[in-house]
Amino acid sequence: SPPNIDTEKRYVGVIKSFNTAKGIGFVECPEIMEKFGCEVFLHASQVQNDEAVGDMISFTVQLGRLGQPRAKDIKTIGSVQDPEGGENKEPKQVYTGQVKHFNAEKGFGFVACAETQAQFGCDVFL
Repeated sequence: SPPNIDTEKRYVGVIKSFNTAKGIGFVECPEIMEKFGCEVFLHASQVQNDEAVGDMISFTVQLGRLGQPRAKDIKTIGSVQDPEGGENKEPKQVYTGQVKHFNAEKGFGFVACAETQAQFGCDVFL
């Protein structure tokens, strides 16, 4: 049986693939991978703002008929390809957290921080 999932919680992941012809794709999310052993299914009906491969998104999860995780209510956070020159901006707020996951091969990861979790509902992209 599939693991229990909090359908209110927002997860963070990166759109890994998307087949426009079929209208389906997958989101890489370490937290979901740990729980389910698979990537998150993304259906075209959830893509509202031209989100594309490489975009970092936050999303809720709904389980499909076969218990597979499906992304719902997706919101773009940023892009792995274009970090928007964030290092040149003066920080308005300093947060402290702990590296939760880092993929050296892909060059990104996530930081767990109680303050940003409370404020934004997701982990911080690194």
